[in-house]
Formats: sequence, structure tokens, C-alpha cells
Amino acid sequence: GEEMNLTTIMNQLSSMSIEELRTLNESVVHTIKFKRKQKGNAVKGNLSVGQKVQFPGKGGEVLFGVLIEKNRTRGVVSVDYHGGRSENWRVPFSMITPRE
Repeated sequence: GEEMNLTTIMNQLSSMSIEELRTLNESVVHTIKFKRKQKGNAVKGNLSVGQKVQFPGKGGEVLFGVLIEKNRTRGVVSVDYHGGRSENWRVPFSMITPRE
């Protein structure tokens, strides 16, 4: 069969009914959640409490910290800022990257 590429799929959208689009959207959202969960579980297994990590902040900047706790779906990362204050962030495992 012919491989469906992204452009082909996107060109088909305008000819679909609202109901078909709704069904497609639910399927896409479900797939994204599933893939994020898979990635998160893989990352979680490779992280240890006390490990130096990084993750993207809300403004897109990269934040550096130490993993201080592993919960079911998120890690708690302690981030030290200039001036001595620190803050704990609850971060989805799929967004955490180990630091060297």
C-alpha cells in the first residue's frame, strides 16, 4: 500500500465531516498521551534520586536541578537559583533529561 505522509493526511482533513474529525482528534490525543507515557516510563527507569537533571521551563528556558523524589508520573526536581533560593518543580518524566 501507499504510505500516508503528513501532507496527504492534512489535505484530506477538509473533506472529512465534523464527526470524522472529532474521532480522528480523539485518536490523535490518545496516541500522544500513550507515547508520552511510554517515554516517561522509559526515562523514569533510568533516573535515580540525587541525579543531576535538566528540563524545559515554562518560558522555554532550560532549568537545571537535582531529582529529589520519584512519584508515579512526575519527578520532583530541586532547582537552585542565583541568590541562594531554591524551588521544587513537579516535572513529567517525559520532559526530564539526565545531565552529565
